[in-house]
Amino acid sequence: MITTKVTDPVCGMMIDAETAAGTSEFKGKAFYFCSPVCKEKFDAAPQDFIKPEGNKTETKTENKTNGANGLTTEQATDGTHNNHTLPNGAGERVDLPITGMTCAACANRIERQLAKQPGVSRAGVNFATSRATVEYNPNETGVKNLIQTVKDVGYGTAGTARADFIVDDSARPSGSSQPLENHLNKLRGVANASFNLATRQVRVEYLPGSTDVRTIQMAIEDFGYRVGEVQVGGGEAAEDSEAKWREVEYKDLRRKFWLAAVLSLPVLVIAMSHGSIEFLNFPGVNWLQFALTVPVVFYCGAQFYRGAWAAFRHRAADMNTLIATGTGAAFVYSALATIFPSNFANANGQTMNMPGMEGMPNIPVYFEAASVIIAL
Repeated sequence: MITTKVTDPVCGMMIDAETAAGTSEFKGKAFYFCSPVCKEKFDAAPQDFIKPEGNKTETKTENKTNGANGLTTEQATDGTHNNHTLPNGAGERVDLPITGMTCAACANRIERQLAKQPGVSRAGVNFATSRATVEYNPNETGVKNLIQTVKDVGYGTAGTARADFIVDDSARPSGSSQPLENHLNKLRGVANASFNLATRQVRVEYLPGSTDVRTIQMAIEDFGYRVGEVQVGGGEAAEDSEAKWREVEYKDLRRKFWLAAVLSLPVLVIAMSHGSIEFLNFPGVNWLQFALTVPVVFYCGAQFYRGAWAAFRHRAADMNTLIATGTGAAFVYSALATIFPSNFANANGQTMNMPGMEGMPNIPVYFEAASVIIAL
């Protein structure tokens, strides 16, 4: 299959011309971008990013090699080149699969935070492919710090594998695990390394496209330890690991959707009937709506509130903020009106007209707004 690949002139990321997040024209040439942020930077000062040859376009076919970075066509097109050294000693570049993004604003916020990190020369996040491309100096930062930055913003990463090493430290007795952990965390492609002195187990999470078990084992042995046993867990290819994670995410969202839909339907029917359905017009109807809406808001919609809080901590707003604010306001008001109806009756003067409940406040509630928005 023939695909047209172009290089984003701002971050250097290889992208599909057909699915680019933006395009600009300068001096008669078209330039393609992985994200709106890169396009904005280019439009502000295009001369700073243009090389003599312009925006290089490459047509790739199967089993051909990309001369720019030495990757096969499959690697260049599917993003499995997780980490490789940049030319001219510029450092290294890593591609991180990002999870939890819901809009382009999410990608922009991650990109800005990554670009602020010490040692990072360029950072670009493509919302369409859910992937971050970062160029960095390995002497100043590493994959572990980059992943932690993404998590601090409120998102996650996928595509890592794990290996456990049982070591013999008799040749290098040490009362601290930190030296070996620091040594491994500096390795190319290592996302996290931990050393349990009690069990003599070294656990390493890594990007399979960047390094492998043998390379990590050699690094441990070079540091003075002898590896007695290796246990590989989740060592599938990075793309397989990422696909598995996204499948789990999809199943989780599908389960939450159906639960929210089942619980929201009766709430919606009650709200839209406006008392015209006799058997739904009873004194405790607001409490019923409250009980049905609580799991929808606090379980099915939890990710929206977590995302909104993460955005708030970074003084930003995104789609999570919009959903959390709207549904949260509707739920909080309705809950208070249900629990303390007399406090709201003084404001609107509405009272119950049902037998035995005359004179008691009948306060309108909006549980259906919160539950239906989250469900959809």
